[in-house]
Amino acid sequence: MTHLAAFLLCAASLTPQEPAAGPVAGNPFERVTVIGASASAGFGLSSELEAQVRLGAVLACILPEGAGVRDLGTAAFFQNPASYGERLVTAAHDERPTLVVGVDFLFWYAFGALPDASRPRLFERGLRELERLDCPLLLGDLPDVTHALAGRGPFGGPLLERGHLPPAPMLASFNARLYEWAAGRPNVTVAPLAAYTELVREGKDIELRGNRWAPASLEDLLQEDLLHPTVEGSVAISILFLDTLVAARPEVDGADLRWELPGILERLMAATAEARNERRAKARRREERRREREERRRERESGDGTHADAPIRRAG
Repeated sequence: MTHLAAFLLCAASLTPQEPAAGPVAGNPFERVTVIGASASAGFGLSSELEAQVRLGAVLACILPEGAGVRDLGTAAFFQNPASYGERLVTAAHDERPTLVVGVDFLFWYAFGALPDASRPRLFERGLRELERLDCPLLLGDLPDVTHALAGRGPFGGPLLERGHLPPAPMLASFNARLYEWAAGRPNVTVAPLAAYTELVREGKDIELRGNRWAPASLEDLLQEDLLHPTVEGSVAISILFLDTLVAARPEVDGADLRWELPGILERLMAATAEARNERRAKARRREERRREREERRRERESGDGTHADAPIRRAG
């Protein structure tokens, strides 16, 4: 039994369990749409891959060849969860998806700079938005991200403040409500993102579909902000979610998915190679122009050569 499975077994008495999901006709991976916030939008992954990449691109490297994936995630979600959530669900609905993946869709319906008394009402609004989708839904529950208060974001400080976090009892009630809500909807599967995050935070072994992360390698799963996943962390989360879907839906054949971490990373590097090469070429051109400007400046200062951009001396 993996550590994640053992954790979930121990937590079974605290977390409402999902019933067996209802059948889904056709191929669930034909048109996959990702909705959510910054983790879905691939926040910070470009610094590793030297190319813009979203969580949907990671999922595509695990799904069977030919799967269609569209990622609508936005890092601006936190600014107005109610507005962005409504727009994303509407856009997803218009895609006529065979599967919607919302790894962090509900996050900012529970977290953020708002009074604690307002959080339950906003969270219920997030659930109501999702009720507009009748296709299969694969959602993440809400993790405890207290550790992110010690993180280091792009500007040096943590991305979250204490006031952005719901109190622990409220967070637990939101997760209980989510599982209760999902239990009455055969199209909804909830992945244990909270349990996964706890294992990462506590530095315990994680094993998913034959891929193992030892405590010494867990720092590879989170960026310095301790909130967003790295490229490898995005792969781990994608495996977790798809594994949960396969376990909940017997008609989804896990044998068709490509689970091995090295192969996933190799396909992701190949998928982003063109964008990476273009980015490097642009960087080289910028560096060449910078050197040319520096060379012209030195020549002007030394009085060597005549240049079109050199100061014009007037006669007399």
